[in-house]
Parts: sequence; C-alpha cells; structure tokens
Amino acid sequence: MIMIFYCVYCVIASGLGIEEAPAAGTVSTREKVAAFRKVWPSILLILVVLGGIYSGIMTPTEAAAVGCAGALFIALLIGTLTWENIRLSFMDATRASCAILMIVIGARVFSYLVSVVGIPQHLATWLVSLHAPPPFVMFIIMAILVVLGMLMDVTPIILITTPIFFPLLKVMGWDSVWFCTVVIMSMMMAVVTPPVGLCLFVTGDISGVPLQTITRGAMPFLAIIVLSIIIVYIFPEIALWLPNHMMGSR
Repeated sequence: MIMIFYCVYCVIASGLGIEEAPAAGTVSTREKVAAFRKVWPSILLILVVLGGIYSGIMTPTEAAAVGCAGALFIALLIGTLTWENIRLSFMDATRASCAILMIVIGARVFSYLVSVVGIPQHLATWLVSLHAPPPFVMFIIMAILVVLGMLMDVTPIILITTPIFFPLLKVMGWDSVWFCTVVIMSMMMAVVTPPVGLCLFVTGDISGVPLQTITRGAMPFLAIIVLSIIIVYIFPEIALWLPNHMMGSR
C-alpha cells in the first residue's frame, strides 16, 4: 500500500512540476537490448538477494554478504575490479561507515540512558492511568515512538518499548500482529525523521546532496507514511488479511 502511494505521488508530483523528473526520450529496441545485456547480472544479483531473504533461505545479514560477494564476482567478470576501484571503494565505504557508526554509537548511548532512567516504564504506567479511549492511546504511543526515533536507533527502540507497550494490547483490545505492523510503520517514520534519521544521512553521503535538501524532499513521503498508518488503524484488515489467511483464523 505504501509503495503504491509512493508511486502515485511520484507520478503526480512529476506531472504537476512539483518535483523535477528526467525527460523520457525515445529508446530503440537495439539500445534496450544492449542496455539489458549490461545490467542483467545486477538484476540477477538483486533477485538472488531478495529471493533468499523472502524465501527464508538467508537472513538479511547473510544476504548482504552474498550480495557483496556477488557484486565482486560480477565486477571481476566484466573487468571493472581494478586496484584503483578497490581503493576508492574502501575509502568510500570507510567514510560512510564512520559517519553512520558515530550516529549509531550516540543513539545506543542515549538508549541505554533512557533504559536506565526508566522513561518507557513511566510512560506505560501513565498511559494505563489515563483510562483514555484506544485512538488517543495509539496516538500517544505513535508520538512516543516518533520522538524516540528522532534521537535513537530503531533496534533499541523496538527492544525497549515493545515489551512495555505489549501489555496494553489486552486492555485496548488490539490484535498483536496489527499492533506490531503499526509499530514497524512508525519506525519507518523514524528512519527519515531528523536529527538521527539514518536513511537521510546515508542518502546524503551517497548522493552528496545537502542534508537539508534531502530532508525537505523526504517530507512528502513522511506524510504518506502517516496517512498509511491512519488507514491501517481505521481498516485493520489491511494488516491482518494476509496473516489470517496464512495462519488460519486466530
């Protein structure tokens, strides 16, 4: 659903001139065939990596290793694996990794501080004491997740908050699969929300575009995620239909 919304926005934004899009030129069949001959190894590698993840053959970490090995093998076959390219690749990877790891280290330190102080536990106790309607409680939970996502890494947020918020499911009458779906969608907001939106920093480091420009460009997609969360909250079957059919009525 989110992917469809993204595609619709890109088409509308480019059509109305809100966002710049490259002009579509005329490409002959011969040029298409020649281009496909150059890119088919990369397409095959993508299919192997994603297919391995979604089929359960590989974990995402193992798939990343397979992808790296496959990319090196393809570069060796097509003759682009030179010592100069290897040196540049190591330099780029080191620079990007250092920038990202510094953010992750800071986020982990902050998450440890939050855990020691017991802020999530106090928030959960406060939510239960409100005796508020479920929509308001869900709004507060999402706000907490987004605020934490602005300051912390995604993994510590899930590890810290999920065991605390999970007892609220029975009180609010929420489905566990549906709740986890909403939490993951909220985490999608976190990775594109400054100041610790890792996706923003990674995109800026790879493209060389200023972070402010990337942040402005990400705002429409952030709004799409918010809209999708609202739709999933109003129509929970969107998140539950496939799990219910795969596992039977729960």
